[in-house]
Order: sequence, then C-alpha cells, then structure tokens
Amino acid sequence: MYFPNINEEDSLRITVNISSQSPPNMGQDRMALSNLLNPVVDEQQNSETDPSQQERKMSDISMLLNNIKMSESYEQHLPPVALSLRMASTSRGRRRRSSPMAQSCPPRLSHERKEHRNSLQRSSTPRSEVFMCPEPWVQSPEKARVRKRPIPTHSNRPYSPEAVDFIRYMKEDCGHKWDDVPELYYRQFVEHAPTKFNDRTTAQAFSSRYYRDDKAPMLDKNWNFIRLEDGRIKYRLAKVRERHTPEGKKEDIPYTLIDKHPDRAVTYSWVSEEHKAEAERILRGERSGTRKDIWRIIIFRACQDDEQRKRHRN
Repeated sequence: MYFPNINEEDSLRITVNISSQSPPNMGQDRMALSNLLNPVVDEQQNSETDPSQQERKMSDISMLLNNIKMSESYEQHLPPVALSLRMASTSRGRRRRSSPMAQSCPPRLSHERKEHRNSLQRSSTPRSEVFMCPEPWVQSPEKARVRKRPIPTHSNRPYSPEAVDFIRYMKEDCGHKWDDVPELYYRQFVEHAPTKFNDRTTAQAFSSRYYRDDKAPMLDKNWNFIRLEDGRIKYRLAKVRERHTPEGKKEDIPYTLIDKHPDRAVTYSWVSEEHKAEAERILRGERSGTRKDIWRIIIFRACQDDEQRKRHRN
C-alpha cells in the first residue's frame, strides 16, 4: 500500500493499490540483477565449476525480470480503491479551516455551514441559558406606537377650591374613610367624572391632594407673615398625624372645614344644616379667644393675600 497524492479538501482522498503480493522494491531488484549479470571473478570461477549454482542464478534472473515487469505494469492493470477519511475532528482538519484554501470556498457553502453550526448550537443550548439582550438603539414599531400615545394626566389636573373643601369635609367633618371618598366625590361633582385623561378613581389620588392642603403660614415673633423673595407667603406643613401629640395639641391648628374655613362652609350646598349652624356661631365670635380661633384668622388673612396676588398676576 502506498499514497501517491494527498489533496487538502473537505475530505482526504487516498488511492490504495491492492495486489496478491506486495510490489517489489525497484532499486533492490535492479541491483540484484546487476550483481547476477556482472559477477565478480571468484563467483564466475565457482559458477563454471558448479552447474547447479549456475542454473539457480538463471532462475533467479528470470524471476527478477518477471517481478520488474509486474511492478511496471502494476498501476495499469489494477483499478484503484478510493477511501474517504473524515477530517473534521483531526488537527489537520482544524488547520484546513484556517488555511487559504478554506477561505477560498464558495460563499454560499460557507454561509450554509455557518447556519448549520448555529442551528446545532441553538438546539443543544438549554432555553434558560439563552439570553438575547436587545440593543438600546433598536426599537420595535409596536413600542414606538405605545410611546406616542397620550399619557393620562392622573392627578395633575388642578382641583377647584370647592373640590378640596369637599374632600376635607367628607374626611374630617363627616368621618368617612378614604375608600368611600371617590364615590362621594363623583356623585357630587358629576362634571368631573373620570375619563381616559382623568383617572382619579383611587383613594390615593384624593388623599394626596388633601395632605398637600394641610399647611400653615409661617410667622415671625410679631405674628407677621414670613415671605419669600418674590413676596409670596412662606408655608410649612401641618401634619395631621401630629395633631394628637403634645406639640400638636399646644399649637391647636384647625383641620376640619368648619374650624378652618367657616366662611366657605356656610356657602356650600353639600354641607349639612348642623355644620352650617356651627360655622355661623364661629363667625359671630362665640368661640373667640382660643388658639384655634387665632389660627383661623391667620389662615383667613393668608388666603386673602394669595387671592390678591393671583388677581394681580392675571
């Protein structure tokens, strides 16, 4: 068996010639023939004296000549047998993929191999290990359409002073829970019914506005308003949860609508007659002299100052 040609292709093709006996060595046969045809002097003298040895040499010469003829016509009379060896897992195959010959393969064949290799890799990889991270600059049309929709304003629509007073009256004066306030509010203010641009349907939307209204003007030691650089009155938070603390009881800031804005309570139709009568007694000064009455006068003056500034600005 011998290997005349080895071509670097997708597979290694080896041509194998098979015969009943191994082909003779051409160099050794010709040398042996030369020794037989040109013997040295000693051998020539021995061959003349020994006839059997001379016959043996002649038979060797004829056998060598036959072997030489057989080897020369070996490739012409015997068909080759092709053996195809896979080289994908061999080091030679790895070198082949990085060789210039591999780079010169057709683009379509290279693309098909790459796609096949990627499909095998995807099928063999567990789903939990595959994570496709979207590139930040790539945006799907569906996502773009969602972002172009108008965003609801939620609680950004301003409440009217009457709406804020209604929320305070239902929570503080009537003692309703926050979960009941949305239904009571939309029953009274039908024109404020929730839409896709106004979805104030949760208790949090009303409670947040109520807590923002719990504020008290800041005063100096002479009970004058402390103002900002633009002339507006500076306010501080008057937290509801602190009204039962010792400091809160000492300040005695009003939180109910009747105590804080009695002048407004008598004008609203949704205020009960009992509460209106109490607001009228406060306005007549029957409860004057208390610290809560002093805060009520201060809050009333601050509200008038804010309204005047709004009118001048408009």
